[in-house]
Amino acid sequence: MASQLNPDVTFVHATPGFVANRETDMSAPVRCAIRLMQATPFAKTSADCAEMLLQGLVGRPLKGGFRLLGEYGTEDNAPKTSLHTADAVDVVHRHTRTTIDPFLTPSS
Repeated sequence: MASQLNPDVTFVHATPGFVANRETDMSAPVRCAIRLMQATPFAKTSADCAEMLLQGLVGRPLKGGFRLLGEYGTEDNAPKTSLHTADAVDVVHRHTRTTIDPFLTPSS
């Protein structure tokens, strides 16, 4: 919805993949299991993840509309799924507006 109302603005949904994040509020057994998985070569550091996604945002021109970025900051490894529906877009748009509208309304 937002991308149709603002065709010159690019809206991006990024899927970062498996990131070794040290901050968690999970229980000790779950946290331990996650730490073991994060020690594998499949987990990216948060710095590497941020760098890849940032390159995907600024490394090439995004010409409006809705874009999906995969874990390496590219569109080629981020196909749309069955969850990318018009209803989901409406839910995200309403949630985003509810979140940011109070900050956009001039205070009196």
